[in-house]
Amino acid sequence: MKKTTSSLMEPAVRDDSQPSQREQHELPLHGLPLGAVRVAPLNGETTLSFMSRVASRYRLTAKELIGALVDVGRRPNLFTVRPEGEVVFNAEARAVVAAFCRMPEEHLHRALPAWGRDVPSSRLGSGPAAWVRTAATIPPTGPGCRACTATATRGQEEARRYLLPHGRVCVKHQCWMLEAPVVDGAAAVPGQLDLRYVPQIGAAQRRHVRLLRRSAHAGEAFTVAQAIMASWWDEPWPEEILWPDRLRLMAPGNGLAWRAAARDAVTYPEAVTLAAALADPSLQQRLLDDAGRHQPHALADVPGLVDELARRLERPWLAGRLSAITTGPLNAWVRACVRTQAGHKPKTRSMWHVSPPHRPAPITRLLAETRPVDEAPGKTESAGAPAPDVAETAKGFARGLRHARAYATEHGAPLHSLPARKGRNPTRPVAVQPARSRPPALPRAQPGPGRS
Repeated sequence: MKKTTSSLMEPAVRDDSQPSQREQHELPLHGLPLGAVRVAPLNGETTLSFMSRVASRYRLTAKELIGALVDVGRRPNLFTVRPEGEVVFNAEARAVVAAFCRMPEEHLHRALPAWGRDVPSSRLGSGPAAWVRTAATIPPTGPGCRACTATATRGQEEARRYLLPHGRVCVKHQCWMLEAPVVDGAAAVPGQLDLRYVPQIGAAQRRHVRLLRRSAHAGEAFTVAQAIMASWWDEPWPEEILWPDRLRLMAPGNGLAWRAAARDAVTYPEAVTLAAALADPSLQQRLLDDAGRHQPHALADVPGLVDELARRLERPWLAGRLSAITTGPLNAWVRACVRTQAGHKPKTRSMWHVSPPHRPAPITRLLAETRPVDEAPGKTESAGAPAPDVAETAKGFARGLRHARAYATEHGAPLHSLPARKGRNPTRPVAVQPARSRPPALPRAQPGPGRS
């Protein structure tokens, strides 16, 4: 069969040190000219997701299509391509990809947030035409609204989008888009939560958008508020009854995986309210008045702030809980606010910095910790794992304890005197070795007159 070549398949950046004829993945044409299929991007979609959808039209993977269209350099990094990652093209590669997809670059630039980013330069040259980014180095991404994606792609493809803090709610279909990592080719959890019975989430997103319009530090304040809410999420406060009820209404299961995935959604209304409070100059001035000229050691030293936050969050019991806190992201923000004198200086960027110990744990890491090793991807604990037999476990424990007591009695050592070692089962018999006489210690040499 005679090979078909096209100018679109030529490398975007040539390297003189490479052989003149590089092996490229040949696209199966199926009787159509190259680039005949026009694929439109989705708004907010990752570039890698868009390339995956384009490649599926030619029965290829994204790695094969990118390697065939552009020059990835002498040391290609396309082996690290993962669905939740991202790919960045330089200017020449963007022109090649746009021509192949039959889409104007202006349209791709408006729809794909990472389209205009350039690849990092190399010390030896301009670098490869394509550069792969991992999920840890890009903003959170996840599957978009399933109904919207099915309508845009005619129900044939899946897409991943950037999840902005104020754009996680699909108002039309009443769902919250989750940050779902891909494990073994499948999403760890379904990509959305049902918000039909939780109208507070949609109302909080409208308040969030208004806050971003009228406050210059709204985005930074929401980052701090989200870190504070994540720290409160792990607190065993029995007075908190709104969050458990909200979780049951929006999550189809009650396992640890769903609790980890729905953390940001459940706490979103309170995070928006707290962000509005932290960005309020009048509350910052009230904090300065309570603290005076001294750094507060605990939140109890600023009772005005504690009472105001409890009132805005509609939780009267929260004032007593916060007064006992001496560490955490809220306490760090209070000290930074007093240190920078936020009520008197217009530039207060340093007070919005969240240190690494106070940053919330990523959802991807929480899902990896809650998913058992032998569990298939996409299944949560609510899928129905067989419960252990409590009676058999108790019998086995009692049987092992009897053996341990008999062994200890036979060797003349009581059970409570057996040495406990870290990582050893306390019901397992431990052999007691007879005491051995140690040789007398040799006397240490004393330094002489000429020794130091």
